[in-house]
Amino acid sequence: MAPSFNQTIVDESTFDGVHTIIIHLSLPRPQGIAASQTSIHESNDVLKPHQGVSVAGTCRDEPVTEFGNEDPTIEVDGEKLVTNRHTNGYPQKALYTPDDQPPPSRFQPQCHPRADEVCAELDAFFATYWPWENEKARQKFVAADTNRWACWSFPLVRDDRIVNAVKVDTLLFLLDDIAESMSFEEGKLFYQRLILLAQGKFLPDRENPYEWITYDTFASMRADDEALTAIVLREAMLCVNAQVDEARNHVVGMGSLLKQRYKEGGIKYLFVAAVLRYGMNLHISEANLESLKDIEESYSRLGIVVNDIHSFEKEVRAYAKHKSEGAKVLNMVQMQALETGVSYACAKRVLWVLCREWELQHIDLIGQRETQLNLEGQEGKGEKNEDLRIYMKALEYTISGNEKWSEYTKRYYEDLD
Repeated sequence: MAPSFNQTIVDESTFDGVHTIIIHLSLPRPQGIAASQTSIHESNDVLKPHQGVSVAGTCRDEPVTEFGNEDPTIEVDGEKLVTNRHTNGYPQKALYTPDDQPPPSRFQPQCHPRADEVCAELDAFFATYWPWENEKARQKFVAADTNRWACWSFPLVRDDRIVNAVKVDTLLFLLDDIAESMSFEEGKLFYQRLILLAQGKFLPDRENPYEWITYDTFASMRADDEALTAIVLREAMLCVNAQVDEARNHVVGMGSLLKQRYKEGGIKYLFVAAVLRYGMNLHISEANLESLKDIEESYSRLGIVVNDIHSFEKEVRAYAKHKSEGAKVLNMVQMQALETGVSYACAKRVLWVLCREWELQHIDLIGQRETQLNLEGQEGKGEKNEDLRIYMKALEYTISGNEKWSEYTKRYYEDLD
């Protein structure tokens, strides 16, 4: 059955003996849908009902709302959404508003149960024996709660190894600060001697705190577990060498920056992972570690970018103070802002979203590896699969612990210089 049309004469004219009539044909308005009070060229102004959503003036049993006075919002599952003529009645998320608070993480932090005791012991140790530049620097270290970083990052470390695990991480923090004031050549010479001391190749100068603290820390770790300490030292060597790598001067874009940051920060987080295995007494074979390579890289990447977001202002201040090669700012926030033409605050917000996307990817990687471990267990294969599972969980705690500590530490957020 052919539909009947409403006919409206829009225009009528005669030109050169030709009489023209323009007629607008339209279907009758369906009952219960609000008629547009605008011209025929704005027919999209009529709101369309959204399936499962009550939109004022569009459902058969609801009263027609006078045009221009309709409520521009609708409620879906308790959330107010914007809808208007230009969205054809379909719900649309509220307009984007910049928020400097990062999206919530899926990883929940946990602190080591001996944290207060360990921090009190090591705060006193470093405050007393480290060669601080001045009293203000000493106070800044204590206020920054530096030793608690490892307590947040290592909640599963054994009680009898937590002091050494925290001490060696804090030592690397402090040596990193020293390198900021040096040229690459000075940094290489400084670290080469410390590496030999850490290996126990010769005795330290007991009048030099850099030397005897480094020597004693690694000697104490070797007494616990020589094999795992050797792995920690291997990663430490890679870490400090990356810090004084002249490639820092040749970073020109996001791609090369991410490579260099992974070379520096990624290696640093692999050092942290080695300390974690030492602290948990996890003897994982090279073959099994290789099977976790994607997971360790994912964990390192998250640590690097979260660190860059929080430490950006500190790095800028350090470079302004020292103007040295070791203090040159290599930070994802800076490069994101420069390459995309946005503010530093905006660059941080973009990077936070990237981190949350990487978290989802990390969870997927864990799920895939656990599926493989389940299959290996069913087939009677695999080497201490439970060690791998607990290690993957420990890496997750390091991700969340690093972010938790970085949120409040005065190392990043209070300039006492």
